[in-house]
Amino acid sequence: MDINIINIIEADSTNSHAIGLIENGKANEGDVVVTSCQKQGKGQGENHWESEPNKNITATLILEPTFIHPSQQFVLTQLISLSIKRILDKYLSNYNTNTSVKWPNDIYIGDKKIAGILFQNFVVGETLTYSVIGFGVNINQTKFSVKAGNPIALIELLKDDVNVNDILKEVLEDFKNSYESIREYQDYNNVNEEYIDNLFLRGAWHKFKDINGSFTGKISGVDEFGRLEVITRSGNSRVYLFKEITF
Repeated sequence: MDINIINIIEADSTNSHAIGLIENGKANEGDVVVTSCQKQGKGQGENHWESEPNKNITATLILEPTFIHPSQQFVLTQLISLSIKRILDKYLSNYNTNTSVKWPNDIYIGDKKIAGILFQNFVVGETLTYSVIGFGVNINQTKFSVKAGNPIALIELLKDDVNVNDILKEVLEDFKNSYESIREYQDYNNVNEEYIDNLFLRGAWHKFKDINGSFTGKISGVDEFGRLEVITRSGNSRVYLFKEITF
């Protein structure tokens, strides 16, 4: 896969622009739509992704992962999450920080969110024809609105501006290597183990909430379909799809 960066001055959403390329037959695997000004960035569900112009990574990668069965598509979530985490760890190697992946695909430093990912997969029959991976990483933004939740940016830790394009290229190169490894070796187990090892709150007792109410439990892992596995205080094991549990 060759990485091809498509820079656009501004966009409502890089995901929407990427999907437009696919629908018009103009997309190639490895195309990356990048903008420094995203006006209507999307998060999961109805959430909005806030990004100050020229301060952060706002990008969407187009894949044609036909070698991955639709039932195993969660590996793509794992790959991009781990790539972002690894590059952030590189920049923060001299700092006492704890980066982790909050299931399914947010990147946290401590208890603050530094990156988010939005997936849109296209399946025809038994074939995963396209994956559109939108991701935002807070790099040089210092002020966020109240609606942004509990964000953090890299500059808060490094105390200096970082080249946004450099980090983007490093994330893409790391992802490319991992993606091509999956294509060649189909080694899903090692990816899953690394992902589980880096899960936010894994192994710690914590308050969760599902359709039946609040309970105390701890994250034990993720199954082959990407469902979160949680053990309750009473020893019962539960599995959850995205949006079926909050914490």
